Amino acid sequence: MLQAKEIVVLVPGFMGFDKIGDFSYFSSRFVSGLSGAMMALRGSFVPVIPLTTLPTHSLADRQDKLFRLMQTVYALYPNVESIHVVGHSTGGVDGQLLLQDSPLPLTLHCDQWNHHPVRKKIKTVVGIAAPYWGTMLTTSAFVRFLEKPTENLDGLVPALQSAGHLLGFLLEDGMLRKALLGAATDSDTAVKYILQALLARDLMEDLRPEPMSELQSSFENAVEGAKIRSVVTMPAAYTTAKRKATGFSMQERREPDALFQLFFSLTAEGDQVPYPPSEEHMEQAIAAVKQATTEPGKFIKNEFAELRTVDAKLNDGIVNTARQLANPADPDELVALVVGDHLDVIGYFPQWYPASEPSDKLQWVQQREGILHSGSGFDEPQLHRMLYAIAGALS
Repeated sequence: MLQAKEIVVLVPGFMGFDKIGDFSYFSSRFVSGLSGAMMALRGSFVPVIPLTTLPTHSLADRQDKLFRLMQTVYALYPNVESIHVVGHSTGGVDGQLLLQDSPLPLTLHCDQWNHHPVRKKIKTVVGIAAPYWGTMLTTSAFVRFLEKPTENLDGLVPALQSAGHLLGFLLEDGMLRKALLGAATDSDTAVKYILQALLARDLMEDLRPEPMSELQSSFENAVEGAKIRSVVTMPAAYTTAKRKATGFSMQERREPDALFQLFFSLTAEGDQVPYPPSEEHMEQAIAAVKQATTEPGKFIKNEFAELRTVDAKLNDGIVNTARQLANPADPDELVALVVGDHLDVIGYFPQWYPASEPSDKLQWVQQREGILHSGSGFDEPQLHRMLYAIAGALS
């Protein structure tokens, strides 16, 4: 039995894992940064607990898994008074669905849904880049090809393009090497995870705009006092950065790489058929995002980042920006608008470090960490501003 009056649980997104070997879904800088922000604001330690869920499984299966894990957490902290759920991507949707008055159909082990006290302890759900209203990526030829290759041959080209880009990053990218090394040191877990991901692809269908719009339209928050808050993401067009060090200065323009450009295009266009929610809803969400760009307290960006046009196509490489607000009519929901891509915000972003050369002059050397490189210039200052915004929203 552990003692804490307040705890934070982290829920991973689409891929579902907390940790494989030495590789974690939420980076160590994210977890420690959020813990530090909570301590700074509360004046005392607040446990931050990364959870796991089912990779690529349906929302109902993930809900079942998360609810059972929440019961386990409650058993460890029986005196807890406040539980905050912070979910990235689909993990934000998973957190929101803990608040509804009844479990999703086909959820197997939720007979205690309205009887177990853990749900009543939830005070805040924060979704980070959460596809509350689906993502147009799921409607693209690329995703349709992954689901049913023989029926969607028009998706073969983007599938081959993405495979080529991933292979290139595999050879040079620190994050991917770390993930593979982690899998190698925990091969049993890795094999089990890969089999789950390959055999259960229901989540792709669940995250299409139609079922997600139907789900959101019928959603009612049944946990008294619980709030839903969102961190919304959008990429920069590019970043022009100036770096100075002893004996060395540099001005550079960082552009989105080929992999990000591919996924940005796929998510922007989908299959170019109108999808729900309504045009009025989308306009309201776009207006809320535009308004946030004028509020310094909410708008988090690299000072050298050049912005893209805010419209229905804008996305972080995975989820359309305007679809990341559960209720755009709620002026309190959006706590931070972050200029960065889908993986920047969980702590996987390119970083530059000064390295001393034999001439004793400093050179800036890039240490690549991440898969999506959007050219947004997201870095430590933006990460910690975002984490403080999240911590401030947990009350």
